[in-house]
Amino acid sequence: MAGLGLALQPDFLCWKDLESGALQTVMEDWSVEPLALHLVTPPGRGKPARVRALIDYLADKLAREPWAQRPRGTL
Repeated sequence: MAGLGLALQPDFLCWKDLESGALQTVMEDWSVEPLALHLVTPPGRGKPARVRALIDYLADKLAREPWAQRPRGTL
């Protein structure tokens, strides 16, 4: 990929390429605010079991991803 330019990508899209060396970090002293991920549900106290199950699954799955385990800037 050498010479193809610069890109600002979230870790979850490029962490494997950074770890393998296919991509490299440049401008290490420059950063942006982390992006938030939101799951929007209808208002109200009760959530159907299937919605609660989805929320629990996503929270668990995303927290276990390798890119979520690394402190920022460690690639």
